[in-house]
Amino acid sequence: MASKIVINARYMKRPVTGVERFAVEVTRRLPVESRNEAPSADLSGLSGHVWEQLFLPRRIHHDEILWSPANTGPLQVSKQVVTIHDISPIEHPEWFRGPFHNWYRYLIPRLAAASTRVTTDSSYSKDRILEVLNLPEEKIVVVPGGVDSDFFKPASPEDIEATCIRYGLQNPYFFSIGTRDPRKNLDTLIEAWGISGLSDRDYDLVLAGIPENSIHASEKSRVDGSRVKILGYVPDVYLPSLYSGSVAFIYASLYEGFGLPVLEAFACGARVIASDLPPIVEIAGDLNSYFNPYDAKELSELLVAAADRKKLTRAEIKKLRRKADEYLRTHPEKLDEIGTKDARELIHELGTYQIELELQNEELHNAQQELEESRQRLADLYDFAPVGYFTFDPKG
Repeated sequence: MASKIVINARYMKRPVTGVERFAVEVTRRLPVESRNEAPSADLSGLSGHVWEQLFLPRRIHHDEILWSPANTGPLQVSKQVVTIHDISPIEHPEWFRGPFHNWYRYLIPRLAAASTRVTTDSSYSKDRILEVLNLPEEKIVVVPGGVDSDFFKPASPEDIEATCIRYGLQNPYFFSIGTRDPRKNLDTLIEAWGISGLSDRDYDLVLAGIPENSIHASEKSRVDGSRVKILGYVPDVYLPSLYSGSVAFIYASLYEGFGLPVLEAFACGARVIASDLPPIVEIAGDLNSYFNPYDAKELSELLVAAADRKKLTRAEIKKLRRKADEYLRTHPEKLDEIGTKDARELIHELGTYQIELELQNEELHNAQQELEESRQRLADLYDFAPVGYFTFDPKG
């Protein structure tokens, strides 16, 4: 009999970024029986990891397989498929807080080794995981992300106008979306914008996803008076219009496992200027204008060139849409918005893969020992009280 899927839905308690969007979209398109398991409370940081490591495993029945779609999962569940989008906390610890980096450096290699399968977003990420984590190649499946083509599509002039009015956008604008993570490279983007001189030509730079109060003082001096508009969190419903109405979408990231916003921009018919990162080149081919993400002058030149070009023709927009469509999949149930042939194979495997749950006494002892070590390591890494001091409801 086929295994049932339990989804590690801890991600549902977090703000939506690319990782969470991938999890949401795949979850609602799984063509097999599944259920979500998530904490009832918003458990972040150490509390969230404690729930995931100690309480989630108790909810997995012997005939079920766990899918952990957001980089982390419980070490003691071996009948598990884990999606590791990238290994940036291991490869670039300088971008993360010490406790975060230390925990991921401890967790990810052990989780990947213990799980039945590992999926990742691109061939580039697979190669990095193979090299850094030393896993057998057959254990990793590449499952690219995808876009909902019914949602991300060229917006109507009326929708673009309404969205511009909502956000006070009165001039032609370049659009970028991201977070304050150092790897999103906001410093270089703002520097390039200043070099370009486009603010003197009445162009705006529009940033979504970045809270205004997160702009550092050193950056604020460059932002003030330079026609940089910071929108903060933008509900999904307005994103197609912001992509579609832009002169170009800018993706200046220093490191990515995939680059989902690039596909979203393509699906909306937007011109894209992106970092020349291997996974972005992998998905976008020759349709982007690429730049070295450490070179602000090179990016500024592409911004000026985009401002001087005419709007995309219908034929050019269709070409971008076709590129986005390469990352859609067809399915008898018309689950056609996410993934590829690999995704079909993986989802089939999620629903049918069987492994023996019986552990030899020695293996069981080792698993229990590792769990106890994980419990203590969590407390040590985060410099908190021992796990027993937490008072949240384990049934949550």
